[in-house]
Amino acid sequence: MSLLTDLPTIEDLELENQRVFIRLDLDLAIDGSTGTVTDGQRIETALPTLKYAASAGARIIIGSHRGQPKGKAQSDLSLEPIGLKLAELTQWEIILPDDCVGDSARKAIADVRPGQAVLLENLRFHAGEEANDDAFARELSAMADVYVNDALAASNREHASLHALPKLIRKCGIGLAVQAELKALEHILEPELPLVAVLGGTRLTERFELIASLLKPERTLFFGGALACIFHSALGVGVGTTRVDPQEQARARTLLEQASLRGAKIFLPEDFVVVQRERPSQTRVVRFDAIAANEDVVDIGPNTLQQIRSALGSARTALWVGAMGWAGHPIFSAGTVSIGRFMADIVGHGVIVGAASMAALRQAGEGLAQSAAFASSGGGAALELIEGRKLPGLEVIRRS
Repeated sequence: MSLLTDLPTIEDLELENQRVFIRLDLDLAIDGSTGTVTDGQRIETALPTLKYAASAGARIIIGSHRGQPKGKAQSDLSLEPIGLKLAELTQWEIILPDDCVGDSARKAIADVRPGQAVLLENLRFHAGEEANDDAFARELSAMADVYVNDALAASNREHASLHALPKLIRKCGIGLAVQAELKALEHILEPELPLVAVLGGTRLTERFELIASLLKPERTLFFGGALACIFHSALGVGVGTTRVDPQEQARARTLLEQASLRGAKIFLPEDFVVVQRERPSQTRVVRFDAIAANEDVVDIGPNTLQQIRSALGSARTALWVGAMGWAGHPIFSAGTVSIGRFMADIVGHGVIVGAASMAALRQAGEGLAQSAAFASSGGGAALELIEGRKLPGLEVIRRS
């Protein structure tokens, strides 16, 4: 079954003069000193849906969460700075009532006009949001005629605005960003072969199901970061001061066995960039089996990068998830940034998932964010779809 089967989109819904609740994920980073949004990419991703709704004559209501306020209003987790950024990018007047339900929210929605949108205050200021509470969902549903989910990254949660609310509104669908995400992810689920996956990160537990789902013929997997160290360690290779859980080693051996049985190929780095913790500015490149006991692995080496570049060059489908090392450090980000550049040159279908990968893509150059590869904002929810799981926030719309 296609990921889009039985999922109406916003384009299938009657919107004119309707109160349209659009669930977005606007949990954005805010600069502590200036109080401004540091990265508006998620707002930019939502713009096609918002502009479509406006052009169709909708009365737009935006719902989102931010942070973990645990059901209590907190001024430092208000959506006010996000509203300012939203106004800047849309050129609309953004009305922010002091609550997401109650008199102020109802009045704002009743008065909204073309060229305006109501941004409800942080949904998680109410405990009913994370509790998937029907009563809280009913308060929200009383203010809307149409429901649109354009928040894939949050759709793996059974929260009121994502799960209970669409059950109460007859006209439901997904937004254009979610539609684009699902189309891109389908290329990974039913790929043109060969498929090449470049996977990084720190814990195999977080990647185990993803890796297992990719172990099929004509799939090649390259590992970087601490993930690669876990596999090397599982094979008896010393990885310096990188700590490896014995359970993670056992999982790695299981995956290596499964890859052999299923006809998939796993490539581990043949060289690394390493440092001594007491001298982090002095790096050296070593073979995978020559890491000293007092050295940390901080990046993949040049020979490994060349192998990955060559494999991606002949791939018809490519997936990249996670950093290749300490990507947040300017000296140790070269491998991760290079993968971003390689993904920009994919001839077939490329998909990039994960915060670390997205940050490296931006670091690699402004133009690469609009590269040939699809840059997903779906995060863990997107990976769950690749693993074959169903997302509550989408399934409730499918059933409706």
